[in-house]
Amino acid sequence: MGFFDKIKQGLAKTKKAMANTLDALFTGGELDEDFYEELTDCLILADLGVGTATKAVERLRKYAEYKTLEHDISLSMRYNYEKIMLNAGLSFLPQHTELSYRKNQLDTVVKRNVLNFSPNVNLRIRFSKMSNLMFTYRGSNSQPSMENLLPITDNANPLNVQVGNPGLKPSFNHNMFANFFDYQVENQRNIMANAGFTLRQNAITSIRTYNEETGGWTNTSDNINGNWSANAGFGFNTALRNKKFNIGTNTNISFNNNVGYLTVNKMTEKNTTTNLNLNENLTASYRNNWFEIGLNGSLSYSWEKDKLRPENNQEPYTYSYGGNVQITFPWKMTFTTNIGNQCRRGYTDSSMNRNELIWNAQLSQTLFKNASLTFEMYDILKNQSNISRQLTANGRSVYEYNGVNSYCMLHFIYRLNIFGNKDARQNMRNRGRMGGFPGSRGMGNPNFSRGGRMF
Repeated sequence: MGFFDKIKQGLAKTKKAMANTLDALFTGGELDEDFYEELTDCLILADLGVGTATKAVERLRKYAEYKTLEHDISLSMRYNYEKIMLNAGLSFLPQHTELSYRKNQLDTVVKRNVLNFSPNVNLRIRFSKMSNLMFTYRGSNSQPSMENLLPITDNANPLNVQVGNPGLKPSFNHNMFANFFDYQVENQRNIMANAGFTLRQNAITSIRTYNEETGGWTNTSDNINGNWSANAGFGFNTALRNKKFNIGTNTNISFNNNVGYLTVNKMTEKNTTTNLNLNENLTASYRNNWFEIGLNGSLSYSWEKDKLRPENNQEPYTYSYGGNVQITFPWKMTFTTNIGNQCRRGYTDSSMNRNELIWNAQLSQTLFKNASLTFEMYDILKNQSNISRQLTANGRSVYEYNGVNSYCMLHFIYRLNIFGNKDARQNMRNRGRMGGFPGSRGMGNPNFSRGGRMF
């Protein structure tokens, strides 16, 4: 017998012995503390690792089953007067939940009856056909998990003790949004403005407390206030006097205030992080019957502050500039391309501070009346990267992840019109309003799709 054959034979014996041990455990009787200890030892001997084996067995120790009965009761009001439309409502969701929970020596059934509610208001003022103001408010509450409410202490792992909190309160979210829009047809000019605000009351967060005697941590859940965010935006776009030139601007500002508990040097304290974002985008273009060219530039600035960890403070910004061209040829072919240089600065990690020249292109040919063939290429120079940033009360994270940014696509599109020309479609709608198609019995106007797309 060779060396590798002896290894295979030994592994086969180990596998068989482990299988026999597991079989004896799961068919030997009650799932008591001795069972879980033997299972942990068996998994460790199988080279699963002490940490992984302990976590796996802890999951088996726990059993939780939820049974929920919900009702949805909604009240609404609508008011219309000339140019004003008001919708207001309130939704009630009575909920009965029953939790069957078993872990270690605890075996209990807990019942809870709560009333969730959600108010909403929608106001719209119409100044003209092309100008209106809209305001929306949405509120909603969220109940804490029943497992977090259980008055128990789980010290199966003395270095990571879990403690329930029966005093947890439900959280409530307030969301407000306002939007103004105005468009002047004769000047080809539009103005947009918006603002939003979000407030979360009694947000549920996790607290970790260090135990000097055991060297472990105690984890529990608690309510916290101070989480809110606000944003505003303004956009303006207009054609110049001869209608061939167009200029535009888009400005956005947002502010986020995050509050939570953070452990620094084994001390747990309330931490606050703030994030201010400013964005500006400018565009200019020229267009005639067969040619269009445009220029654009943008600047995005972030001001990030961490109260307890000032080393996380940074002020990254990104600026970009570029242009686009579109040419329409007499034989119904269109060529479109855009190129832009994106520049990132201000990151603590110097590898994030880079320039990326990104070039895309598209060629489209109309084949006949209802069909076209399009070929698209993205990130031709293969320079685009993917960066994800997040700032919370627990810290700041910046990730660079892989993505397929450089690729090409070929489209064949055929538009199918089964209802004929405009007059035929109007006649069909008229027949539907008079009682449906011949042979039908007042079924009204059926809803058919007017077109299709094939790739």
